[in-house]
Amino acid sequence: SNELPSLDEMFDIRSLEAAVPYFHGNQLQVKVHWKKSEEGSLKNHNTYLLTWVPESCAKNNSQIQQHTTVKGTHFVITGLLFACEYKVTVQPIVLQGQARQAVTYVTTPHCSSSIKLKVLKRLLCARNGLRQMSSQASGKILLKAEKLTAAFVAENGSVTGEFHWQVSQHQPHQLVTGYHFNWTEISTVNRPVAIPDTVISQSQVLPPDQPFMTILNLRPLTTYQIQVHVLSTTGKGPATVKTFQSPQVYTAGS
Repeated sequence: SNELPSLDEMFDIRSLEAAVPYFHGNQLQVKVHWKKSEEGSLKNHNTYLLTWVPESCAKNNSQIQQHTTVKGTHFVITGLLFACEYKVTVQPIVLQGQARQAVTYVTTPHCSSSIKLKVLKRLLCARNGLRQMSSQASGKILLKAEKLTAAFVAENGSVTGEFHWQVSQHQPHQLVTGYHFNWTEISTVNRPVAIPDTVISQSQVLPPDQPFMTILNLRPLTTYQIQVHVLSTTGKGPATVKTFQSPQVYTAGS
C-alpha cells in the first residue's frame, strides 16, 4: 500500500533516561537525555518539548508542571523539590499534529541526605520548608500498595495481563479514593519492524473498589514496568514499582 506513515512512526524517540539527581549551585538538579530514532523524520529533528511535574512529594507541595523547549537530546533540569517523584516527558515539536511522547520518572532525595555541609543543610532545608517530617510529626501516613502481582494469559497471538495489589490499612479513618496505575514497556525482543524502538507508557486512575487492572494486547516476551499509587483522603501515596516479563505466545503449528 502507499499509505503515508503516521506521526508516531515518523517522529519516534527510542528512549528517555535520567541520571541520579545531584545538589549543585545551591539547588537540586538532574540531567535527562534521550535517543532519537535513526530512521524516519527524527533522524534530522532537533527540537523537543520537555516537561516535568512532581506527582507526589513527602511534603504536600502543589503539582506545578514546568516545561522548556530543547534543541538537542539532553537537558539539565534545575530547581527540583526534595523528596518528590517527578514525571518527565519529552516529545518532538512538529508543525502539524502531535508526536508521541516518551516518559520517565525521577525520584529526588531528601534534603538532609543531599547536602553535606551542616551550615548549608540547616539553612536550605529549613528555609525551603522541605525538611522531611516523620509520619508521627506530620500526623499524615500515606497508604502504599503492597503485594503487587501479575498473571499472564497468552492466546490467539497476544497476551493479556492481570495485575493485583493490596493496601495495608494503617489508619482506620483513612479512606482509599482510588488508584493511579501506570504501565511502561521497558524492552522487547520481537517488536514489529514498522514500530521503531520507543517508550510506550499509559496511565489510568481506577476506582477505590478496583485494586486490580487488566491490560489487553500486551507484547509477548516483553518487560513491563508497573507502577501503582494509592489515592486516599490523606493524599497520593508513594509509588510501588515492579517489573514483569510477559510470556511467549505459541501459535498453531509453531
